[in-house]
Amino acid sequence: MPLARDYVAQVRGFNANARWYLVYTFMSGIGFGIYGLFYNLYVLSLGRTPAFLGFLVALPLVVVTVLAVPAGILGRRVGYRNTLLLGTAVLSLSLIGACAAPSAAGLITFALGFGVVQALLDVSNAPFVAENSRPFERTHLFSVQFAVRLFASFFGALGAGLLPAQLARLLRVGAETPAAYRATLLLSAARARGKGITPAALRAAVTSSARWIDGASAAGQGNGLMSVPGAW
Repeated sequence: MPLARDYVAQVRGFNANARWYLVYTFMSGIGFGIYGLFYNLYVLSLGRTPAFLGFLVALPLVVVTVLAVPAGILGRRVGYRNTLLLGTAVLSLSLIGACAAPSAAGLITFALGFGVVQALLDVSNAPFVAENSRPFERTHLFSVQFAVRLFASFFGALGAGLLPAQLARLLRVGAETPAAYRATLLLSAARARGKGITPAALRAAVTSSARWIDGASAAGQGNGLMSVPGAW
């Protein structure tokens, strides 16, 4: 057990920035777990082809390749903490934008935005950890962060499997409709920002911000037309 005691002692010695970074890692890991599971289903539910979905999935990788060096330069100039915060903000905007603008042009635009997110986060993570750890605890912080991220992604994907059906019941829509997936991705964006939003709170936000459906009678309005920016 000496090894276990050593790890516990090192974790207790992490500074405040390192501890908050682990919290951020856990929350964003849940968000990425939900996103990774449902974004593809959401795109297909809009009637897009698998070929178009493959293009959307590949597009961020091209952006990361192009922006990796500029993102590193930005991190050195403004600080890696600020770069991580910027990446998290762009992540939320990209998820919200993909839900609010389901056209082909909108999905491509926000896939590019997600590539920017990946570049900012991937390039800044390791330097931030190095800046906020002493040499003798750096290996411990890297390993704990990696374990937390994997666990959070697993937990997010596992729990997310139940979300569309639950949100569909709350919103009174089909479980495999774009509305149910939009609500799930909104919840994912909130989790990635560290906001503790429950499905019930999300339902209240969606229903209270819904818009009138043109051409539908009062009886046929249901919950109205979902307004993604308004719900956010």
